[in-house]
Amino acid sequence: MRETADWITGEPSVQDLLRDPLIHAVLRRDGLGLQDLLQAISLGRARLAAPAAASNAA
Repeated sequence: MRETADWITGEPSVQDLLRDPLIHAVLRRDGLGLQDLLQAISLGRARLAAPAAASNAA
């Protein structure tokens, strides 16, 4: 029996990526931790939301 990912027809969720051992290995190699990745995601979301919030206020 072959195991496949739930998201095989689309993109993985952030939760799927956070459970991926390869992501953890790359973070360790780069001297980073999961918290560093979560902070980067949070910052990216905030930066993407800022232009939308500014245009809605105008």
